[in-house]
Amino acid sequence: MPTAQPQAEPALNLIDSSALSAALTYIEQHLNRVLSTLPRIPAQFERAWNILLVEFEEQGVLGVLALVATFLAAGLGLDYVTRKLMTPYRSWMKQHRYDTPRGRTKNFGARLLYSFILIGVFVVGSAGAFLIFSWPPLLREVVLGYLSVGIISRLTFMLGRALLLPPHLKLATADHLRVLPMRAESATHWYFWSGWIVSWFVFVYVTFELLTTLGFDQDSLVTLGIPASIVLLVMILTAIWRRPIPALTGSGSWSP
Repeated sequence: MPTAQPQAEPALNLIDSSALSAALTYIEQHLNRVLSTLPRIPAQFERAWNILLVEFEEQGVLGVLALVATFLAAGLGLDYVTRKLMTPYRSWMKQHRYDTPRGRTKNFGARLLYSFILIGVFVVGSAGAFLIFSWPPLLREVVLGYLSVGIISRLTFMLGRALLLPPHLKLATADHLRVLPMRAESATHWYFWSGWIVSWFVFVYVTFELLTTLGFDQDSLVTLGIPASIVLLVMILTAIWRRPIPALTGSGSWSP
């Protein structure tokens, strides 16, 4: 009696054709949405500009920018005065031992406290001073928004200093006290690039919030978000691509 032949199992489908088709359809719809939105964007910019001209008739748009710059400068000025007053504290920080875990931990805690003090002083001197006065709602939103960009950028750079101890701080024991172990050139690289990337992200976020207030529709914001996201991606890739790479020693191991 002939035995039944086992049926061949269907080949494993590594690509889900329905999911791929759905993804391609979504991409096509998104591109069509972007292309149909492009002609509307200039009119929305013109409307937003007219709103700003009316709202800021007394100050002028350049006057608003000068206002932001003035309060940022006030924050930096108060920061400078505080640094001078805290010179004894900085000297005390440098006295901690760097060759023991306890000494390095105490030094990091002192650096972190110093950074937060300066950040708080910058906030008080910029946004705090601005909030003392009474401002029209839109002017208040614009100035506070871009002051927040300066504050978060300052926060990023100050925390970068505490963690990475870049060489421009001229701390002789930086290699021993650096929380994230890396060489001096790497510390400089990541200190600046992390600050610039965060600053760009926050600047775009605040700007898009303002565009929403000025009447931009969601499709226009999505369309404008494409070049902004590309810039952010390019910055991240550039930071990774241009990072300092330790040279190989003759034995093939990484040099210290």
